[in-house]
Amino acid sequence: MGFDAYITNHCGRTVYVQVIIGWGPDSGCYPVANEKARVVSYRGVFCVYEDTVFC
Repeated sequence: MGFDAYITNHCGRTVYVQVIIGWGPDSGCYPVANEKARVVSYRGVFCVYEDTVFC
């Protein structure tokens, strides 16, 4: 159960992102450097991916 959110950054600078999760706690605020990627994993029974936002 759960999901992995694969986040890539092509903005030209480091950005900070947060994964919004329905039916569970949202992720922390993570830095993603330009031209890099990050995987945010969540393991829960009733979780649903809702959005990725800047933080």
